[in-house]
Amino acid sequence: MLKHSHHEPNPDDGYELQDVSVKVILASGVFMVVFTLGCYFVSFMFAKMLTADGRAPLSNYEAPPMATEHNDWTTDVRLQPTPAMDLEIHNAAQQDISNAFEPLSESPNIHRIPVNSALDYVAENGLPTWEAQSAQQ
Repeated sequence: MLKHSHHEPNPDDGYELQDVSVKVILASGVFMVVFTLGCYFVSFMFAKMLTADGRAPLSNYEAPPMATEHNDWTTDVRLQPTPAMDLEIHNAAQQDISNAFEPLSESPNIHRIPVNSALDYVAENGLPTWEAQSAQQ
């Protein structure tokens, strides 16, 4: 049977204060901040130089006149004065249509039936089958 011997921690374990140089760490941090700000400044000046008014355009593309025409519109006209009420009226009309029994066409005898009635019919009787008609008739 192995016995584990427990010993007190040695004060010499770990690192020594001479191994850590706070000046080097702080100098590295300051250098990184200054370098980052310098890169930002150079990028900003380069972008400003590319977009200066005296420079030639980067391409010959010109926007069509209709592309910016709508930006000049100043009007208070609204196509729908009450959009929320119009939506409610539209939804009510659609609900009435989906719950209606009515003929749609007399020639092939097509009728509109409510969705719930159609689902109940298909659940009880299954889907209808039609014979394929040949194109030579």
